[in-house]
Amino acid sequence: LYLENRKSDITVSEVELESSNYLENSLFTQMWRIFMDDYGGLYDPDDKKISLRETSLGVMVHEIAHNQTYKILEKNSEFQIEWCALTKDENGRSYYLKESKNASSDADLINDESYNNKLGFVTNYARTNLFEDIAEIVRCAETDPRMLKGLIFDGKNNKILEKVLLLQKYNLISKDFLEYMQIEEQFNSLEQNCDYLVSTSYKPEKKDHHKEIDNFITHSNEHIQKHPETKYAINIHSMNAKLYVFLNQTYGSKTALENAITESKKGLMSEYKETSEYLGLLGYRS
Repeated sequence: LYLENRKSDITVSEVELESSNYLENSLFTQMWRIFMDDYGGLYDPDDKKISLRETSLGVMVHEIAHNQTYKILEKNSEFQIEWCALTKDENGRSYYLKESKNASSDADLINDESYNNKLGFVTNYARTNLFEDIAEIVRCAETDPRMLKGLIFDGKNNKILEKVLLLQKYNLISKDFLEYMQIEEQFNSLEQNCDYLVSTSYKPEKKDHHKEIDNFITHSNEHIQKHPETKYAINIHSMNAKLYVFLNQTYGSKTALENAITESKKGLMSEYKETSEYLGLLGYRS
């Protein structure tokens, strides 16, 4: 909620946790249960209310994405035109399943996720309609970014890439999401190399290895300067700190240790503190 409100004021009026007692729920939720009982959450665009059956982060992000999508469509009619252009085949026919049927049974008609991925959908359920398509991509970006990164960078999925770029344009996904994913990929490669060097006790020329790490840290800090509101600041500072710790442990560099402490402090002071990274910087490891 905090992150979404930073991007754009949330207009959600209420978040309801559903009761197992049917009659204790709102009329909106009772009506939905009559027609569809297999869902994790619901969003009522009229009352701007979210009803949660599951309290997972993914469900919450998905339903907030519905709220944000409706708000954008109210102010930017061109968004729907731009989006729908990405969801049609070469003959101009929509890839979405018929929306007149039950959403759950519709999604089950074509349950080949690999096939749906090729059409530009991150999950089978995303193929239901525009709203579920958007909400599923936003959910993946927030709760399973590595899956989304795999589809775009490893799978070379340009259809999903174009959708992510459009969502970044309208701020439904962090504007620096794709750039950060590339930074994370570069760090993972560096970290694997560092782990290998530690395991083999091999020490390359200090100058060469320092340069590679320094280039990464310079680039990552430039990203924070370019995107001062980035939600990924703590992650980036944590990466930098880990690399400086490696330089200290491998070459005994006192300056690297001081830089690691500085980066850790910057991470701890980031405006948004992602839980695992925050605990990691404090020294807690799961």
